[in-house]
Amino acid sequence: MQLAVLCAVCLLPSSLALPLPPEAGGMSEPQWEQAQGYLKRFYPFDSKTRGANSLEAKLKEMQKFFRLPITGMLSSRIIEIMQKPRCGMPDVAEYSLFPESPKWTSKVVTYRIISYTRDLSHFQVNQLVEKAFEMWSKEIPLHFKRIRWGIADIMIGFARGAHGDSYPFDGPGNTLAHAFLPGPGLGGDAHFDEDERWTDGSSIGTASHLSFYSTSFSNLKLLILTLIC
Repeated sequence: MQLAVLCAVCLLPSSLALPLPPEAGGMSEPQWEQAQGYLKRFYPFDSKTRGANSLEAKLKEMQKFFRLPITGMLSSRIIEIMQKPRCGMPDVAEYSLFPESPKWTSKVVTYRIISYTRDLSHFQVNQLVEKAFEMWSKEIPLHFKRIRWGIADIMIGFARGAHGDSYPFDGPGNTLAHAFLPGPGLGGDAHFDEDERWTDGSSIGTASHLSFYSTSFSNLKLLILTLIC
């Protein structure tokens, strides 16, 4: 008898599945599942946001970050933002994951390019990275110096999939790059997804082509805008 009941339960139609929570905002189940994964990755849950309303709290956090109406409910606009290519680090990392505020300890910050993309020449990558650093140097009291060997404050490179930092890339689209705040080990490093199709920004023919300069300029913001001791 118990086996018969169990089989009957297993054969119930999917339409009898539990309803989505109110914060799903009328979106579909796949969209809600996508939103949950996005929020858990880019808006890390802490001891204060692991209760019953944790996803609602994180939706509000995301809405505040993107200057949207704060409702705590999923919407088509939020889904649209979630589907866009982006940096691979949490949006709130500098506030919630690094309470001790890592800082550059010198006004001269060194960088080294340790690997290159196949889409651009070494010369192009070198020039675009230098240009990005020069633009930031005009706004803040830091000087960026390139070195060609040894350990630099900022190690820059291209990689695919899992590449040793617990933040694997996901193929074309979605996560484009990520950078780490100043510190030992991976601290200060910037990684770019080699599965993307990179250009120098002068001839972007399709949506699948990405400007390396624009991405590097934005990706390095996390590193460069960190306060100096």
